[in-house]
Amino acid sequence: MNKKNYLRRLMAIYIAFFAVLLISFVLDVVPNFQRGIDEGIEMGTELSEVIDEPKPRSIYMLWNIPIRRSEPIEIASNDPERTIKGYISTLSCEVSEPLNEKRDVMQIAFAAIGNSPWIYALMILSALIFPVIIVLMFLIIRSVRNSIREERPLGAANAVLLRSIALLTIASELFGEVGMWLMSRRAAEVLAGTGYTVDAAFHFDYSVLVMGILLLFAAEVFKIGRDMSEEQRLTI
Repeated sequence: MNKKNYLRRLMAIYIAFFAVLLISFVLDVVPNFQRGIDEGIEMGTELSEVIDEPKPRSIYMLWNIPIRRSEPIEIASNDPERTIKGYISTLSCEVSEPLNEKRDVMQIAFAAIGNSPWIYALMILSALIFPVIIVLMFLIIRSVRNSIREERPLGAANAVLLRSIALLTIASELFGEVGMWLMSRRAAEVLAGTGYTVDAAFHFDYSVLVMGILLLFAAEVFKIGRDMSEEQRLTI
């Protein structure tokens, strides 16, 4: 009975984690994905118009660029005694410039983010990892549910799945931050002399790294506990 209660509590934790991932996917990833599709369609239309010009041009996006220093922006106030100055901390912009090299349409399309196919690939990989994590969590929940229903030990594959989730979580953050770092370096070149100083330093969300390490630790604890349970069962 205690074992069954333990499995149920464990399943509740997995479901809670899965619910948080699903909610963040619906409220954050889906809207951003839809906005990205809309912007991509609009940019594709613009590209089709400029690619056939006598002097072909490329168009690419730079988004969420961290700005270290910017010229103040005067903001009108409804109080004549109050003055407001704004400072830009992040900047997204669309850049259009002449093609310095001969590229076909596909090469231009895959350089639509940061003017680099590498940045494009890193950002897409970072986004695609999230659905994979959700699928792996679903497999873990199904395995735990079957274990409870059949009153048998948790499957050994759960530790492998949990370890995979931890590594994918860290990889997603790493891919995304490397892509943003490369895009910031490109933005620093584009915005040179404009009054905007780009923060081109490499940033990493260490809370994600801590979460990934905790998941790795949980996977190892799970594996050790299962191995000890198996040894005890064989001894008896």
